[in-house]
Amino acid sequence: MRKLLLLMALCMATVAVQAETRFGIKGGLTFQDYKAVDIQNDWDGVFESRTSWNAGVFAQFKLLGLALQPELLYSEKGTDVLKMKYLELPLSIRVNLPGIPKLLKPYVIGGPYVSYALDGELDVEGEIQDFDYKKMDYGAGIGVGCDLFNRLQLTARYDWGFGKVADGDLLDVNAKGRVFSLSLGFYF
Repeated sequence: MRKLLLLMALCMATVAVQAETRFGIKGGLTFQDYKAVDIQNDWDGVFESRTSWNAGVFAQFKLLGLALQPELLYSEKGTDVLKMKYLELPLSIRVNLPGIPKLLKPYVIGGPYVSYALDGELDVEGEIQDFDYKKMDYGAGIGVGCDLFNRLQLTARYDWGFGKVADGDLLDVNAKGRVFSLSLGFYF
């Protein structure tokens, strides 16, 4: 197993060296809600969205019309009741579409993400409370975007969380995040 992982890492490093590599910074807005199901009380619903933000860095490894784009983002998400802070690692495959050279390059993007929760709080009737939130979250997302003037990256993305947000007494529901984000990136 170690030999296989080492071989895969070596292949990825070789591709990254041969591919066109770009780096950048990005930031934007997130709009999240939680699809929640309370099995004990036969209730399902949505906790309302709250506008938050994210910021971080990204790399892009282009090869044969595709690109691999890993990102490292600090992201605040939540609803009117639940506020979370994450360190996120999306790993997206980007498919470039026909565009106008050096002016507009549209693309579609999609792939998995993992997140590590840095902090979480629950607002119960105006009183802020800590709760037993899950440290790890994971899911997948899809989106569209375009590169402008070969310097800016504009992306709209929708992510579906697959993991539960919390276990415990204060949030005894099966809540999974759904996030729409708009971001603007700048290539170095």
